[in-house]
Amino acid sequence: MADARDCDAEMKLQFRELLVKVSREMQEKDLDNFKYLIEDEVSLQELEQAKSGISVFRFLQQKEIISPKNVGFLKRQMNTLGREDLKKLVEEYEATFHNDQPDLDYVTDGPYYSRNKQGKCVTDGGSGSESGKIAIENLKEIAKDIGTHWKMLARELDVVESDISAIMAKCPFDLHEQSYQALLKWEQSATNVSPWILKRALQKQRLNSIAHKYFSNVQPPKSNAFLKKHIQ
Repeated sequence: MADARDCDAEMKLQFRELLVKVSREMQEKDLDNFKYLIEDEVSLQELEQAKSGISVFRFLQQKEIISPKNVGFLKRQMNTLGREDLKKLVEEYEATFHNDQPDLDYVTDGPYYSRNKQGKCVTDGGSGSESGKIAIENLKEIAKDIGTHWKMLARELDVVESDISAIMAKCPFDLHEQSYQALLKWEQSATNVSPWILKRALQKQRLNSIAHKYFSNVQPPKSNAFLKKHIQ
């Protein structure tokens, strides 16, 4: 038990050291571009307050987008910025602690999404992220996190008001069940259902930490018609 605590403490320390190193090496243009890349995860007001990489990293930590055990998001953004040197720093940190913890997150090459034993969402093979239902067990987990925001999210997903009212009447005192039923109604009645559509709806409602928690690696589909309809 003591060894595990010591390991966690060392991981947290090296994680902070990593963030300090990355922040120190980021140039002003890197910081500006980084802020732009994460506008879906951090509000514009928060980004305006952030004057350094460390300040931005704090917001990402608060939203549980990065953590000592999850630096995949940071690595991807450093790669997008073209900072191979900073990406390498993150990879070196990963190699120290994460050799037995592969980055599984969401993958997008299948029509049906379910959880593996690490609690991440994976698919069992298929035709891509433009279509495909999300497994029931995942909807239940997502519903727990949505909480009081479920009605606004349901409207974003085009669940009609009569269905929202029916859900409230059916389970008036069970917030989790209301949220779950709203997601289920969307999945059963919508013309297009996919993890990408749900991710975008969560982001539009500023539920960015939930979007990242469940859909961090879900990418937009390649269909032009699909993109035109769902990206605004």
